[in-house]
Amino acid sequence: MRPYVGYNLLPRSPKGKGFSLSVSSGALLRAISVALVVALVVVYGYAVWLLRGLNLATSRLREEIPKMVASNKELEGKFEELVLISRSSQMAWDMVSGSYPVVRFLQMLEAGLPMGAWIEQLSFSDGKVVCEGYAFAEADVIDFVRSLSEAELVADVSAPVMRRERISPTGEILVRFRLGCQLRRVGELVGGVR
Repeated sequence: MRPYVGYNLLPRSPKGKGFSLSVSSGALLRAISVALVVALVVVYGYAVWLLRGLNLATSRLREEIPKMVASNKELEGKFEELVLISRSSQMAWDMVSGSYPVVRFLQMLEAGLPMGAWIEQLSFSDGKVVCEGYAFAEADVIDFVRSLSEAELVADVSAPVMRRERISPTGEILVRFRLGCQLRRVGELVGGVR
């Protein structure tokens, strides 16, 4: 038989019940003070780094302020130009919207008036046109009314008032007529709305 060898695998404490490490109070105090100094140096370095970054950013902003002021003045000038252009374009639109239908009506009148009729008087008021004139026959007046009603510019044509008149110097009998029509607005014409 072999001899019995026993091993105790349980940990032993150096001095009885608990484990204690003996450190002198001076060494502990030195370690704490060194850690504190290192922490203060790190915090101070970080603060200096942040302060330099802020100073750099501040100096950049100070350099940019005159540029921004000049740019702002330039933009104010451009804004004033745009306001003037806007006012000018509004005035131009007002002028065009007032004269555009009249010019178009006169062009249409030139193209659509039959050879046997002529206009003696035209009056324009708020998009309404009143035509007065003469024709050799009632058929010429009817043709004129038809061409007006088919025109894109004219929204509505009233029935013509006709009467026969004798012209004294020639003794010829002509048909005197008067009719009114309503023109479309410029927005309807320019925008393509009928």
